[in-house]
Amino acid sequence: MVQFNDLVEQYGRILYRFSLILTKNPARAADFVWQAFVSMARGRHQLKNSAHAKTL
Repeated sequence: MVQFNDLVEQYGRILYRFSLILTKNPARAADFVWQAFVSMARGRHQLKNSAHAKTL
């Protein structure tokens, strides 16, 4: 099972860079990433196979 911290470590920076490109605002980009991980954590129990977490 993939741990939440592992997902943050693996995808956090790339999500931040992507959101920074879109928003051009560091604070908004960080908020976007935080919201994405909160949403993922809340819906994670719905995953049938946590190995496919990036498809959530």
